[in-house]
Amino acid sequence: MMLNIVDREEDNAFLRRKKKSVRNRFKLTQAGTIEAANLLCAWLAVIGRTGEARDILRDYAEHIPLEKSRWERAEAACKAMLLLAWLEKRHGNRAESERLSQWALTQWLITGSRSEDKKALFWRQVEGFNMVTEMIEFCEMKHNDICVVYAEHFLEFLYFEQLGEHFDSFSETDQLMLTSILNENIRVLEAEVMA
Repeated sequence: MMLNIVDREEDNAFLRRKKKSVRNRFKLTQAGTIEAANLLCAWLAVIGRTGEARDILRDYAEHIPLEKSRWERAEAACKAMLLLAWLEKRHGNRAESERLSQWALTQWLITGSRSEDKKALFWRQVEGFNMVTEMIEFCEMKHNDICVVYAEHFLEFLYFEQLGEHFDSFSETDQLMLTSILNENIRVLEAEVMA
């Protein structure tokens, strides 16, 4: 399957490389290539190119074959659906956002989310996000790796952004923290992608 990924004049070197890689390697049956496409769409979304990200996601998100023995692929599919749902909501398509979110809600495919308490999972992810700066400095991470780490956190937080209202243990305080940390994640990731 070929994704309709178009090079644009406003693409920086980082985005041009990532687009080329996803365009050349994408396969609906390989979790790694789905994850790479999800990251590309996350980067486009946070820099304000939500229409472009949405178009790419629409090409593949609902076409990924799901198999019980292929958890990595199923998890990547769920993240694609939640990112697309978030983008649809931002574009005012609430019904479509809810449809996509409901699909993800019924799958329970995000790592740790199937049986773990949602509040504990959320706060562990917040703690992980808060440690990223130290990890970057300690490991002397390259630009590409920094963009990947922040995008992965962004995709994990979208699980709660899109589905948090359905979790009994997810409180108003948790929702306020989610809004704050998601905005911070987007701000930092946008700066890194554009660097």
